[in-house]
Amino acid sequence: MPWPRAHARRAAGYLEGTPRCAYPHLARPATLTRPPGGRAAERLICGEASTGASDDLASATALATQMVREFGLSEAIGPVSYSGPPGGLAASRSYSEHTQWLVDQEVAALLTKAEAQARDLLTRHQAALEQLTATLLEQETVSGDQVRALAQAASLASLPAGAPASLPAAPPE
Repeated sequence: MPWPRAHARRAAGYLEGTPRCAYPHLARPATLTRPPGGRAAERLICGEASTGASDDLASATALATQMVREFGLSEAIGPVSYSGPPGGLAASRSYSEHTQWLVDQEVAALLTKAEAQARDLLTRHQAALEQLTATLLEQETVSGDQVRALAQAASLASLPAGAPASLPAAPPE
């Protein structure tokens, strides 16, 4: 018999005996790698970052803070949830200044790692990034389908001569 689903922010529920996480996407590396992607792209293309990615940086910081402070997803701090306003005043926090310092260190480490991962990914796909940049300079906006087509075309163009354009199908089981 399936367990009843609990409030999503507090507990994981079960469906037909299979554990389900309330926020499974937080465990995926891409969750924090996407927001600093624009900043990493600016650094690769322009040589420096601008203020244009400030909203992405703010949302990534808020998410990383939640991951560390509320969801217990920090190795250094452990499976503990600290309530209170982010970076709140000592009078409104239910934890010490040292704990806040640890939270700040963990958040900074998560964001630094995410930006490095974004930069590495963009470096591996530099041709697609340059094509997308050129297209954006011409058209100002592009659709998601256009981005996918540009990325696929750039990936295929970077294959060595004679290489298959896709992976062979998996053998039947």
